[in-house]
Amino acid sequence: MKLDMHKLNANLKAGQFARCYLLYGEEQYLVRQYAKRICDAIVPENSQFNLSRFSGKDIDYREVISLADTMPFFAEHRLIRLDESGLFQSANEEFLAYLPEAPDYTIFLFTEQTVDKRSKAYKWIVANGDQLEMEVQRESVMKKWILQLARKEGLSMTEATAARLLGKTGCDMYTISNEMQKLSAYCSGEDSITDAAVDQICVDVTPPQIFEMIRCISEKNSRQALRYYYELVQTKEQPMRILSLLLRQFRTMYQIRLLQNSHTGSYEIASRLGLSSYIADKYIRQAANFDEGELKQALYDCMETEYKIKSGLLTDRMGVELLIVTYADGQ
Repeated sequence: MKLDMHKLNANLKAGQFARCYLLYGEEQYLVRQYAKRICDAIVPENSQFNLSRFSGKDIDYREVISLADTMPFFAEHRLIRLDESGLFQSANEEFLAYLPEAPDYTIFLFTEQTVDKRSKAYKWIVANGDQLEMEVQRESVMKKWILQLARKEGLSMTEATAARLLGKTGCDMYTISNEMQKLSAYCSGEDSITDAAVDQICVDVTPPQIFEMIRCISEKNSRQALRYYYELVQTKEQPMRILSLLLRQFRTMYQIRLLQNSHTGSYEIASRLGLSSYIADKYIRQAANFDEGELKQALYDCMETEYKIKSGLLTDRMGVELLIVTYADGQ
């Protein structure tokens, strides 16, 4: 069954556990956080010997099956966690055949970054357990989370400053969490986290190839745009992460064109969008290569590509390639 985070939290709090869980998606911070919540709910701290954990594609599934058949020790459940097993790409037939026969007291938790929704393992989880995809969160959600993190440290923070931080980090929650820890330490003894602190402490994590790729797209140079794309992939950037960065770039440029249409100056644009003047100038120069209609269509096409990838109509790598070529060729 497909869940959302609120439903999963409610079920765990009520002690209503599924037969198995699959947590997956691009936002690995949430995958790890919710995996911990499941583990803590099913296997209390004083019962950790009923938790077994395996990781990687070389798992010994016979050992997993042996443990799954072992009664929990002075507890109601045994939990077996398998991280990045690859089971949802290339199945272990012996283990898949075992899953329907596993005893009721054993619960399985799978965490993955990507899954093939056509796989036998995925279809079995959908029919017999709970699955939750952890997607990159919207900027509005991330702003609220940043403000919450600041409050936990006894610090105030304006929405504009949170937006400024997002302009540097993007919506990656690991990065945001790390930057907020640095900011909290830097602002210790102060009342608030300021724009100046963000500019002083936080480094812009947008890969430089993204700016170069956008430049090549605007110049209708598909060969060079794809070269930068392949460089990003080779540095282990996931295509869906690249797509989210492209969407962010086009959204920011679209906002800039709208502000420019109302005769807003570059300093005010940087302030309103929560960007450093250096980064804002980069965006402004690149936005000049697109008209408002092109940027609006680019936003739609990015979201349409994301939908097709998540629906299984395109692979992630091919989907982003097609998007780049479409705009770089000016079609």
